[in-house]
Amino acid sequence: MYTVITRLQLPPDITAEKAKAHMEESIPVYKGCPGLVRKYIGCDLEAKQAIGVYLWETREQFETYFARASAMIKAQTGTEPQYEIFETPVIVDNKSDEVIIEPFPKG
Repeated sequence: MYTVITRLQLPPDITAEKAKAHMEESIPVYKGCPGLVRKYIGCDLEAKQAIGVYLWETREQFETYFARASAMIKAQTGTEPQYEIFETPVIVDNKSDEVIIEPFPKG
Protein backbone atom coordinates (compact mmCIF):
# COMPACT_ATOMS: atom_id res chain seq x y z
CA MET A 1 0.00 0.00 0.00
CA TYR A 2 0.98 3.64 -0.32
CA THR A 3 0.53 6.59 1.99
CA VAL A 4 0.27 9.96 0.27
CA ILE A 5 0.45 13.33 2.00
CA THR A 6 -0.79 16.29 -0.01
CA ARG A 7 -0.40 19.95 0.95
CA LEU A 8 -1.92 23.10 -0.44
CA GLN A 9 -2.27 26.76 0.44
CA LEU A 10 -5.69 27.95 1.52
CA PRO A 11 -7.18 31.30 0.50
CA PRO A 12 -6.20 34.14 2.87
CA ASP A 13 -9.84 34.80 3.82
CA ILE A 14 -10.63 31.20 4.83
CA THR A 15 -12.55 30.72 8.07
CA ALA A 16 -12.99 27.60 10.16
CA GLU A 17 -16.61 27.37 9.01
CA LYS A 18 -15.68 27.63 5.32
CA ALA A 19 -12.85 25.12 5.70
CA LYS A 20 -15.07 22.57 7.45
CA ALA A 21 -17.87 23.05 4.91
CA HIS A 22 -15.43 22.46 2.05
CA MET A 23 -14.09 19.33 3.74
CA GLU A 24 -17.61 17.97 4.21
CA GLU A 25 -18.58 18.82 0.62
CA SER A 26 -15.60 16.81 -0.64
CA ILE A 27 -16.72 13.56 1.03
CA PRO A 28 -18.58 12.21 -2.05
CA VAL A 29 -15.38 12.54 -4.11
CA TYR A 30 -13.64 10.01 -1.85
CA LYS A 31 -16.50 7.59 -1.11
CA GLY A 32 -16.11 4.59 -3.41
CA CYS A 33 -12.94 5.95 -5.04
CA PRO A 34 -11.14 2.95 -6.59
CA GLY A 35 -8.14 1.92 -4.53
CA LEU A 36 -8.62 4.49 -1.75
CA VAL A 37 -8.55 2.71 1.60
CA ARG A 38 -8.63 5.73 3.91
CA LYS A 39 -8.56 9.54 3.68
CA TYR A 40 -7.86 12.19 6.33
CA ILE A 41 -8.44 15.89 5.72
CA GLY A 42 -6.95 18.57 7.97
CA CYS A 43 -5.83 22.17 8.03
CA ASP A 44 -3.85 24.76 9.92
CA LEU A 45 -5.92 27.94 9.68
CA GLU A 46 -3.14 30.16 11.06
CA ALA A 47 -0.70 28.96 8.41
CA LYS A 48 -3.47 28.84 5.76
CA GLN A 49 -2.48 25.30 4.79
CA ALA A 50 -4.51 22.16 4.22
CA ILE A 51 -3.37 18.56 4.13
CA GLY A 52 -4.80 15.33 2.88
CA VAL A 53 -3.46 11.99 4.06
CA TYR A 54 -4.47 9.03 1.91
CA LEU A 55 -3.90 5.30 2.07
CA TRP A 56 -3.98 3.76 -1.42
CA GLU A 57 -3.88 0.13 -2.49
CA THR A 58 -1.51 0.93 -5.39
CA ARG A 59 0.59 3.82 -6.61
CA GLU A 60 -1.15 3.67 -10.00
CA GLN A 61 -4.55 4.21 -8.38
CA PHE A 62 -3.22 7.30 -6.62
CA GLU A 63 -1.65 8.66 -9.80
CA THR A 64 -4.89 8.16 -11.75
CA TYR A 65 -6.86 9.95 -9.04
CA PHE A 66 -4.33 12.77 -8.64
CA ALA A 67 -4.18 13.49 -12.38
CA ARG A 68 -7.89 14.38 -12.24
CA ALA A 69 -8.03 15.88 -8.76
CA SER A 70 -5.10 18.29 -9.00
CA ALA A 71 -6.81 20.28 -11.77
CA MET A 72 -10.01 20.49 -9.73
CA ILE A 73 -8.14 21.56 -6.60
CA LYS A 74 -6.22 24.22 -8.51
CA ALA A 75 -9.48 25.59 -9.95
CA GLN A 76 -11.05 25.75 -6.47
CA THR A 77 -8.10 27.14 -4.51
CA GLY A 78 -5.86 28.78 -7.10
CA THR A 79 -2.90 26.66 -6.00
CA GLU A 80 -1.55 23.34 -7.15
CA PRO A 81 -1.26 20.71 -4.40
CA GLN A 82 2.13 19.22 -3.63
CA TYR A 83 2.48 15.62 -2.52
CA GLU A 84 4.80 13.04 -1.04
CA ILE A 85 4.27 9.31 -1.50
CA PHE A 86 5.52 6.56 0.81
CA GLU A 87 5.48 2.79 0.45
CA THR A 88 3.51 1.49 3.43
CA PRO A 89 3.97 -2.21 4.18
CA VAL A 90 2.95 -2.00 7.88
CA ILE A 91 -0.30 -0.53 9.22
CA VAL A 92 -1.37 -0.57 12.88
CA ASP A 93 -5.01 0.35 13.52
CA ASN A 94 -5.71 0.60 17.25
CA LYS A 95 -9.39 1.40 16.78
CA SER A 96 -10.11 -1.88 14.98
CA ASP A 97 -7.24 -3.71 16.72
CA GLU A 98 -5.97 -4.67 13.26
CA VAL A 99 -2.37 -5.02 12.10
CA ILE A 100 -1.64 -5.32 8.38
CA ILE A 101 1.77 -6.51 7.23
CA GLU A 102 2.35 -6.79 3.49
CA PRO A 103 5.38 -7.37 1.29
CA PHE A 104 7.26 -4.19 0.52
CA PRO A 105 5.70 -2.74 -2.65
CA LYS A 106 7.82 -2.63 -5.77
CA GLY A 107 8.43 0.82 -7.19
